[in-house]
Amino acid sequence: MVEKVNDWLLGLYQLYTSYSDWTVLAVTGMLILSLAGLLILNGMKRRADRRLSHALTLLERLQPSAGLENNLTSILELIGSVVSAPEFAFYIYHSKNKQYVLKAVRSEVNEKRKGAGGKERYLPPLSIPAQPAPTPNLAFIKEGEVPVLSLPVGDHGLIRIAPMRRLQGLKKRQLRFIAGLLPRILDVLIETDAMKLDHDVVVTSGTALHDVCSMALDSDTLIQKMIHMLSVALDVTATAVFVQKGGRYDTLAQKGFGPECQRSLASAGEWIEPFLSGKDGDVVVHEGEPLFDQVPRLMISGKGDHFIFCRLKLSWRDAVLVCRVQPVTSSGLSESERLASIRAAAKDMTRLTNIQEQMKPYAASYTELLKMISRSIDNLNPYTVGYSELMARYSVAIAQELKLPKEEIASISLAAYLSNIGVLGLSEELYLKEGKYSEAEFEKMKLHAEVGASIVEMTIGDKLVADCIRYHHERMDGNGYPAGIRGDEIPVGARIIAVVQTFLAKIGGRKYREPLPFDKAMGLVRSIAGAQLDPNVVDALIRWFEGKRQSRAKPGFPLGPCWEMCCTPSDICKTCPAYDQMVKPCWEFEKNNCQSHGKICQSCVVYTETQAKGEVFSLIKKA
Repeated sequence: MVEKVNDWLLGLYQLYTSYSDWTVLAVTGMLILSLAGLLILNGMKRRADRRLSHALTLLERLQPSAGLENNLTSILELIGSVVSAPEFAFYIYHSKNKQYVLKAVRSEVNEKRKGAGGKERYLPPLSIPAQPAPTPNLAFIKEGEVPVLSLPVGDHGLIRIAPMRRLQGLKKRQLRFIAGLLPRILDVLIETDAMKLDHDVVVTSGTALHDVCSMALDSDTLIQKMIHMLSVALDVTATAVFVQKGGRYDTLAQKGFGPECQRSLASAGEWIEPFLSGKDGDVVVHEGEPLFDQVPRLMISGKGDHFIFCRLKLSWRDAVLVCRVQPVTSSGLSESERLASIRAAAKDMTRLTNIQEQMKPYAASYTELLKMISRSIDNLNPYTVGYSELMARYSVAIAQELKLPKEEIASISLAAYLSNIGVLGLSEELYLKEGKYSEAEFEKMKLHAEVGASIVEMTIGDKLVADCIRYHHERMDGNGYPAGIRGDEIPVGARIIAVVQTFLAKIGGRKYREPLPFDKAMGLVRSIAGAQLDPNVVDALIRWFEGKRQSRAKPGFPLGPCWEMCCTPSDICKTCPAYDQMVKPCWEFEKNNCQSHGKICQSCVVYTETQAKGEVFSLIKKA
């Protein structure tokens, strides 16, 4: 095109130098008009080509199977090829909260773009309130001192680009063109993502019910689940259970060993016997010790491996639990803490399978089995030891304070104990995950209430217990799950369980967060009464604590023995100097066993409740 224009200009120059009459001028004018028309047509063609290129690029990058967030990131990458800015953010509108929620981010941050004076880069907010009036198709706004380009995408999307003060006409037209393509595409992506989520929920629910029912009836399935939970919770690199059969040990269940090792260990022969011969308890074998050479080479993953062997007395034969561990773990547990938890898991496997065998003729006895399973899950993590028992005790205390009938109190107690039994149907990685869930993970996690209720209905057959479990995550304002019911529509047992779970979540620590002191935990529970929790149930909890304090008003002493207040198993407490002693508070004993069940005296509710005596309730009543 440039060469043609140069030729035309050269021709015009030759005409001017050769002629000077009106004919030449007329011809020249026609040539100029033709040239202008060609330039305009060429510009339109280039704009059309650019638009077609953007549309094709957008279609090529989108992959519905990749998920909503990945596709939104691809759209931001396309926009980043049109305009240059440090931060791009894509928000999706949530009609329930009337907010745009951040779903995807793309950054182009370098040192030159940090801003004047070395300021930190702009961070998009996690949510943006929806404006009552519709915003323009493309607008420049301010977030604090940061200039932001806001680009609505139909009714469900919003793109933010920052910092950005101005935009050239061509870039602005290109952005508007891309934004015009997006609304229908975004609707399809959102619909596809919702369908995928619904599919995952249905599949997860069905699988969960099948798995839990299998565990209740089949010892092999139960042991397989137990060693998977143990591996994830305690950062055990490989685990296997070998069952004795005619002088040999056959593999019953395993996790973490490679395919070649699995084939080799399918029939383990007699190599296990030297590790247990003449020994009553468990055996720990470290690298460099004589027995370590007896371990099959295929079982060793690398330097630092050591092995733990624990005897199992399964209902039908002798067995052994073998764990391969590394000295340094991401679980935050010391070697002695992890060893104690593995020992507890081995004992639980023995107890569970024995109970299963005894209960087979008695379907009505599933209650004890399910409680034992819940207790075993609690014992896998030092921070959750005694949790199910605490749930039941606090729920009974509140139900009695509300003067409910004895039969109903018994059902609420059982429902509280089994309130989390449904998590057995979820993957270990999901249930034991630390930190925030993704939206899809949270939707799957929410299934534990429905799954737990179904388990109770199919095994125990008590609808009241099942409904308390099913609805214990409902809220008084109707914004809970799974049914979104509100107020008195929620069974009173479910409302009690909700209060107890909230309270225990605040006073119970995790490796990634400290527990709240007693007074602050109680104040927070009181602050969400009415919207989330039943205020009558919260008041009953407070009255119960007040009465407990009046009956045990000894200054400087807790409301009761620490092992009772924390529902800690005697296996952990019996070697603690504070156990079964009330001559002085537990925190005054040196070298107590608090850390073995996830406690530190200064943050434990036994200590913080004692320190808060006489203060907490007056503060709550003033609030």
